Amino acid sequence: LETLITAAVNGEHAEVVKGDAEAKQLSQRLMIATLILLGLLLVIALGSGFLFARSLQAPIRALTEGAVAIGRGDLGHRIAYAREDELGLLAQRFNAMADELQGQREALLAARSDLERQVAERTRELSQANEQLTALDGQRVRLLADISHELRTPLTVLRGEAEVTLRG
Repeated sequence: LETLITAAVNGEHAEVVKGDAEAKQLSQRLMIATLILLGLLLVIALGSGFLFARSLQAPIRALTEGAVAIGRGDLGHRIAYAREDELGLLAQRFNAMADELQGQREALLAARSDLERQVAERTRELSQANEQLTALDGQRVRLLADISHELRTPLTVLRGEAEVTLRG
């Protein structure tokens, strides 16, 4: 019985060693497969990241150029980006903002032009009023000179006669 037990234990031990070797081999294969899969996922992630960044560069560049153009005062600049994503919505809002700024600028220029016209008109009116006042002042000076002259002549005669009378 002991030989049978020893043979069974040895058989079981051989099976355990064989199973352990198979487990180690399987573990190594799993590790290699995991590393390969991890490397593949890393390549896919890097490639996706590169493609995603590249797809964002063009619209962001267009938005940046638009902001620079608006900053320079080119309110006619519009962004041509017609996609239905967040950047497309941003481009639409940017174009709407540029339209609003352009409308406000045109309104301000029209108001400035109207104000300049009003100032020119008022200046002309003031110039005419000033000319009229200058003419009226000249007439006043002439009138006072004439009155003074007209009054001086008879007064001089009366004064002369009064002096003659007082002497005599």
